[in-house]
Amino acid sequence: MRVLILIIFFFLLANCRAKESIPNGHKYKNSITECPQDGTCKTELLKNKSLKYLKGSLGELYIEVVDGNLLVLKFEYKRNEIPSMADSNYVEQVYVQIDNENLETQESDLRKTNIIFARFCYCKGQTGYYKIKNGTLTIKRVKDKTYHLILDFTLEEVPQIISKIEETFTL
Repeated sequence: MRVLILIIFFFLLANCRAKESIPNGHKYKNSITECPQDGTCKTELLKNKSLKYLKGSLGELYIEVVDGNLLVLKFEYKRNEIPSMADSNYVEQVYVQIDNENLETQESDLRKTNIIFARFCYCKGQTGYYKIKNGTLTIKRVKDKTYHLILDFTLEEVPQIISKIEETFTL
């Protein structure tokens, strides 16, 4: 009986291993410095896409993600709804358009880049899409096809919760 228990124990011990840090099929690893505890954060890497800038009937900016030959990194923070409060939904999105050919970059003047901040809430006059002009963007190669992106930004037009994004992604 002891031998059987020892064999089972060693069999279980030999088959124990830690889970992989990035499951197969995922193309990025979310490594944001801090996602606020009152919500959830998620990231999508959209290959062969680009951002198309459009103007609404009142001249307001909005975007559409269309087929293209670039990468678009989409980050989203969604605050948990407050059950007892009507219209308590709040979402911030950041779109970073990246050139496939020139991935490694360091930009301190974000006016030259295609980075968009979107804010959706019941916030009269303070919702919509805004071009990010102030901050820094750094993309560095970590491994063969793995890159680390750091975006640190501020907006003048509207308040924001998310101001720094760190992402490691693999192509």
